[in-house]
Amino acid sequence: MGNQIAKRFIIVGAGPAGIHMAYLLALHGIKNVTILEKSDHLGGKCLSLAFHNQLHEMGATYLHAGYGELFKLLKDLHIENNSSPIFSNEQYFFLDNSAHSVINGKNWLRQEVVKGNLLPSLQKLPKKLKTTRSLWSRLNLIIALIKYQFLHRKIFGKYSRDFLPKPDNNFLPLLSHSTHDFLVENGLQILLPFFKACYVSTGYGFLENSPALYALWFVSPVFLRQCFWGLIANKPIAYVLPEGYQAIWETIVKQYELNIRYNIDIKVIERDQPAAPVVIRGIDQVTGKETEWLADEIILTLPMKDSLSILKEPTQNELDAFSKQKASTFITSIISCTADKRLEHQRIVFPKNLNIDGPGHLLNLRNSEECTRLHNSDHHERLDLVALQYIDNENYNKSEIDVSLKEELTMMGLKDVAVGLQKEWSYFPHYDAEQILAGYPWKILDFQGQNHTWYGGSSTCFESVLSVVNYNNQLISMILPEEKQIK
Repeated sequence: MGNQIAKRFIIVGAGPAGIHMAYLLALHGIKNVTILEKSDHLGGKCLSLAFHNQLHEMGATYLHAGYGELFKLLKDLHIENNSSPIFSNEQYFFLDNSAHSVINGKNWLRQEVVKGNLLPSLQKLPKKLKTTRSLWSRLNLIIALIKYQFLHRKIFGKYSRDFLPKPDNNFLPLLSHSTHDFLVENGLQILLPFFKACYVSTGYGFLENSPALYALWFVSPVFLRQCFWGLIANKPIAYVLPEGYQAIWETIVKQYELNIRYNIDIKVIERDQPAAPVVIRGIDQVTGKETEWLADEIILTLPMKDSLSILKEPTQNELDAFSKQKASTFITSIISCTADKRLEHQRIVFPKNLNIDGPGHLLNLRNSEECTRLHNSDHHERLDLVALQYIDNENYNKSEIDVSLKEELTMMGLKDVAVGLQKEWSYFPHYDAEQILAGYPWKILDFQGQNHTWYGGSSTCFESVLSVVNYNNQLISMILPEEKQIK
């Protein structure tokens, strides 16, 4: 243990992955840890901003029943778990992206299930026989849920952490298919509306081109069951934290007195000799001063594609693993408009934009007051909402996207719209079908620790707080293999 405590650790990135890793090291008595952060704040994609006395999540937002590690973390940090529930009947769907046809989420899901998944003989029944149609659809839905659970277990086995075990190579071609094709090929097309509502609407790509691997990663059997009971019995489908996701990482930094250096623009990471320390050189963007750090171990939690530009002589493994990753773009904007009763719901979803050929980029509007149940806004004559726009790549014209947002909001009939704070995210780093067939992202585990370098964050697993936390739980056992892991 003494050799480990004496080691110098440098963590690049003060997002959830970086702060959580520093937290795990601190639990093992390792204090010589420095976090280098390029921006002037912590939290990464967990960014909670106050606007008109109301907290708005500009990045990560939701938890669900499968987030056991996050709820455990709240308990360990003595943070009161007063998470606020999100209900399916508090999600409203604008069917034609205008103000004219609105339906709540529960009814939209039921309508989509009935519409798309009846036998031809039942489709010919008069609409007045709604009970027969509804019961048949519900029966088929239950069968599909059971089938999905067994298929998920068959592919990945039983696992306790969110980093999926590598499946048998025979399953990789199936996981490389699009999510749409995967569900249809396995007779699970009745689940398509659920995947649109909970996967596509949160910015993970379209079912038509997003690899099935990532959809199965996010839509675990636990989460799908929660969505089902949300539909059938009006149970919560997810939760939000009224104090904001960012508060978790702020609490860790405060309680464990973590050493974070903000505004550090890293220029190069040198790993010249196996027995020599890693050298990190960067510039303090506030003072302009060049600074150097030495580390026995370095943990990278930034987007891995970006790491290739600062690693001196990246290895072939690093080039193969990170140069081919793709990412999407997620833009969150706080918009204000004249108060409108139609928008006094937790979330407004635009189902036409959930298709790859959809007319716009606006996936949903989130009403933070309704989500948190904290009506603290001092802006009563107007309504503040968070708009979430999705672009399927990282190359886009920002001015065109802003115009598109205004047009879609105007089409809804919103009045006196003003776009305020905005945040652009490079989002959901992922591999395409070819790389999944080659064994990524699991291959990254094979070269963890080489050249005193470790890799964490969403580039190594999946773009969710739960995934990066659970990946860290696995990674710490590799960094400190001789230590008894703290549970």
